[in-house]
Amino acid sequence: MNSFLKTLFIALPFLLFIFSCSDTDPLSDDSENDPVEEDLEWQLVWSDEFETDELDTDKWSYQFGTGASEGLQGWGNNELQYYTDREENIYIEDEMLHIVARDESYEGMDYTSARIRTINQGDWRYGRFEFRAKLPEGQG
Repeated sequence: MNSFLKTLFIALPFLLFIFSCSDTDPLSDDSENDPVEEDLEWQLVWSDEFETDELDTDKWSYQFGTGASEGLQGWGNNELQYYTDREENIYIEDEMLHIVARDESYEGMDYTSARIRTINQGDWRYGRFEFRAKLPEGQG
């Protein structure tokens, strides 16, 4: 048996199984059943507009240090800064969150910054995420 027929003989039952398990024909162009973004009704489930003078710790939590306390020296990707919650590194002004990296010696590191997250205070797997950010040029 030539190699093409041997491959077809092996692949055909597999392909039939895949097509038989599907509710739709994967080869058809059934675009009318595809959800279109305009048809979706989005529901806001979480937001922070930074309208207060301090970070809302009901929505955000700080991570401190170098990650060593979590077994991730340099947070697992060789980050060079020590994370703090100091006002020099994180503050809110004019309804904008500012996270500032500073070139300074602190706790044995040459840089400081802030690291915040929403874990256990806003966790999602799917959805639409929007934010505005101004980032400095250059390598991060």
